[in-house]
Amino acid sequence: MLSDHLGPKVPLSLGFSTLILSFLGLGFYPLPEEWFLITCLILFGIGLSFVFSPSFSAALNSLPSSKIGAGMGLVTTLQTFSGTLGIALIGLFMNSVEIRNVNLFAGEVESFALIHFFLAIIVAIAFVLTFIFYKEKSTHHLPNYPGEGWD
Repeated sequence: MLSDHLGPKVPLSLGFSTLILSFLGLGFYPLPEEWFLITCLILFGIGLSFVFSPSFSAALNSLPSSKIGAGMGLVTTLQTFSGTLGIALIGLFMNSVEIRNVNLFAGEVESFALIHFFLAIIVAIAFVLTFIFYKEKSTHHLPNYPGEGWD
């Protein structure tokens, strides 16, 4: 609803900011008290909803109505692939950090903090790239069938 009234930039900015804040909080305090952990997780949930909904809406609104089904399939596929790849890379990173430490608990705490710092950096880069490449809906006409425009 906020994206419909103000455009996608405002909710995306809020979402990326709360995600970065959440990741930095968990990175600086890898052994948080319950209230701090719950606060960071609530910020994470708010951030995700403020990023995913407006970005999906903006992506699909830029397509003609005949291409929305294919666009939603592509967006969903990319989201699923990225999430799966991210989980695998986080697991690989955690194992490599834990192996370096003699104390298993210290390795888990160190990997938890480093992963959240790394995620904060990735989200900050995504934040910047989103606004560099974001454009309003163009007037360019997409072809209705694959061979259109090759005359």
